[in-house]
Amino acid sequence: MKKNLQFIPTSVGNVSSILVTPDGQEAQKIVVFAHGYSVNAQAVEWGGNHLAVAKKMAAEGVASLLFAFPGCAESDGDWKDSSPNQRIAALHDVLNWVNPQFEHMGLFGMSMGGAVSIIVASERSDVDFLVTLNSVPTFDLNAPSAHWHPKEPDAQDLEAPGAVFFTDRPGPTAVADAYQQLTIPKLRIQGTADLPFFETEFSKFYEQAPEPKTFVSIEGGDHCLTRTEWRDQMIQHASQWIVQNKFKINNQNKNAA
Repeated sequence: MKKNLQFIPTSVGNVSSILVTPDGQEAQKIVVFAHGYSVNAQAVEWGGNHLAVAKKMAAEGVASLLFAFPGCAESDGDWKDSSPNQRIAALHDVLNWVNPQFEHMGLFGMSMGGAVSIIVASERSDVDFLVTLNSVPTFDLNAPSAHWHPKEPDAQDLEAPGAVFFTDRPGPTAVADAYQQLTIPKLRIQGTADLPFFETEFSKFYEQAPEPKTFVSIEGGDHCLTRTEWRDQMIQHASQWIVQNKFKINNQNKNAA
């Protein structure tokens, strides 16, 4: 496995990334990881869970890209300017950068990165599959699950989001609507001790989503899978599911996005 640090241009500046590739071969397939709500994207969700899956993918001949959204880690931008719509646009830019370099690509989104990935996948034709891990189920500020972030901006708190975070976002049903449009293979991984209302709100539209879809429950797993046993289960399920022919055999619409 090789790790290369690089910066990817987006509409709001360069984002920092780690490209993980297999040793001794040129990968034609790649998984792009979208991290959750965090100023420090090198926390457990980026450097931990995602990197662990990336290592497993490299052993299977699949590359991985782990990047930090604008305003996070070493990426350009101001955290106070971060918003859900900005992240959606940034992920599109990252995938546009990835697309010409690989024959096939899939998305893996954790928490807020899951919701962002759902919407982006529904707007493209070059994404082969989608994995979500403890995904945010909605961007509705009035939903019960919205407890996971502050209700209003706080200029004195350096880690609190700015005012734009509360206004520049998709509509209340955007995540559910997008997920129910997806006909690509979908893997949903959910810890049974995830944040309150995440599981119940996601389940409402998951049941209505078209096949193919797979649901994996991590017994006792919390939001960031902070115990080794939970992370190991996630790695096993995600990696096995991805390598079992989830990349399109003939990606005819590769350059149509």
